[in-house]
Amino acid sequence: MIHSSELTNNPDAVYAQPNRTYDRTSRRGKHKIFIGMAPGVGKTFRMLEEGHSLKSEGIDVVVGLLETHGRKETAAKGEGLEIVPRKQMLRGEKMRKKNKEE
Repeated sequence: MIHSSELTNNPDAVYAQPNRTYDRTSRRGKHKIFIGMAPGVGKTFRMLEEGHSLKSEGIDVVVGLLETHGRKETAAKGEGLEIVPRKQMLRGEKMRKKNKEE
């Protein structure tokens, strides 16, 4: 849980925070949420940067979904990280046809 003393109204201060060390003896994963008020403010890019940093420290990093929105820089930043492949989902007419065949 985030303590209120860690909150700031200055978005630049978030990037100025020192890198926190992660406890490597722990067996449980960590879930971190990046929040931004608008598209294109750098949430995905920052997450990928942190992923590379953690990977370089020897911590396993897996990207569940990478949505680049066509941004080449974001796609390039995802290279080198393990990304879970997307699964094709059936929708609409394809789903109805498949149900009729069974």
